Amino acid sequence: RIQILFEISMFVIMCCRVALQHVQKLKHVQNHVQKLHHRHNSLVASRDAGSWKKRRRTELRQNRLLQEKTKDHTERMCIYAIGTGIPCDLQHLTKNLSRHEFFHNYNVRRLPPAAGDSCVHLSSNQSDVFIFGNGCAVTWSIPQSHIQQINLILSLYQMEVGQSERREERERLTYDLASETSLVGEQSKILISDGLTRESRDLVMFTVSKELSNSVILAFCESELEQFIKGLDFLPQRLKEGKTGDIDMEFLLKSLGKLHELRYLINLKLELLDVPDVCWDNDFLDPLYNQMKEYLELEVRVKYCNDKLTYCNDLIHLLKDRDDVIRGHRLEKIIIILISLEIVIELLKMLFEYFS
Repeated sequence: RIQILFEISMFVIMCCRVALQHVQKLKHVQNHVQKLHHRHNSLVASRDAGSWKKRRRTELRQNRLLQEKTKDHTERMCIYAIGTGIPCDLQHLTKNLSRHEFFHNYNVRRLPPAAGDSCVHLSSNQSDVFIFGNGCAVTWSIPQSHIQQINLILSLYQMEVGQSERREERERLTYDLASETSLVGEQSKILISDGLTRESRDLVMFTVSKELSNSVILAFCESELEQFIKGLDFLPQRLKEGKTGDIDMEFLLKSLGKLHELRYLINLKLELLDVPDVCWDNDFLDPLYNQMKEYLELEVRVKYCNDKLTYCNDLIHLLKDRDDVIRGHRLEKIIIILISLEIVIELLKMLFEYFS
């Protein structure tokens, strides 16, 4: 009898403990939902606050599209950046330049060691091409009709084969000679000092091309992030309706892996906000680099991407924690059922002994 009373008291204590844990975890989930709601509102507010920059960027892009219909002499002073977001093998490309008729008149110019080995500079008498390992090419004084031909050549040296969808992102600027090097944002024009040596002029062109390629690659990350967010659109509504039981844990883990992959690309691998070593070694490039970074809004765009990733991370972790809570409750119910069965068995044994 003492053993049965002890087991019954343990059973009651276990039930009270499970109920208390359930209430605490429910409060934790509610607080987490409120934090998500506040973060969502702040994200929307920051997006609305930065909408004027988006409108300015859209207007600049529209102006660039209109400017692309200008005459040939204007195109000779244009800078085009184009990329597919797929890395390419620069060593293989350099070895096989002679096989492509388009590059017969181009020579490979040596960049300073500070520029690294992630870029190939091809130069002719009238034009220049900077090809980056991230799959982006920046052309100087090459007509727009030839840009697609360069892109087709780059596709032959892509390191990731079998891409079903090939998208393109572009940037466009113009340039001219002036008394000093600077960026005129209102006109989307780079001014290059006519007193620079050939080596210094190459450094200026490399700095501009590097930032343009960063902007193109960031555009791919932004597009991929938008596709990722669309795949999570149903989660807030399911959470609001309380119908999260059919959400697969494998889906949450894959989404979490994709989220960290995007965060790794934007913040670490692509080095979008890192100052190039060329600028550290050449002080006259610092003002131009800062102007380009501000004009292309790289810091703002990276921060906005990180805000979106943080919101998605909180949402996925909320659902994952809720699934862990449900599993914990299931195990505790199993323990309670086992204890109940043991009590029933002991009672039956006592009754059997009493009547026998």
